Amino acid sequence: MAFFAMISAPEVLARAIHRDAAAKAIHVIVTNLVPTVVSNSATEHPLPVSDKDTAFDLVQVMDFRDTAQYQTRTDTCGQDAYELY
Repeated sequence: MAFFAMISAPEVLARAIHRDAAAKAIHVIVTNLVPTVVSNSATEHPLPVSDKDTAFDLVQVMDFRDTAQYQTRTDTCGQDAYELY
């Protein structure tokens, strides 16, 4: 929940113009961290649900524009514009 609160914060949303100008495409991959558990019982669930199971990995794969696409300027490359975000 903290991650979603962060990305929806007003100050982050205000900087999103730089992200949008910078990237041709953003691919987000989210995976759950799942521990390996060995169980001898067919009826026992090997990964019981817990309030502590909140960890995840997030990977962003980005394709930057050669020139950032702002409405008012064209002097910034995509990677530099993303760094402003």
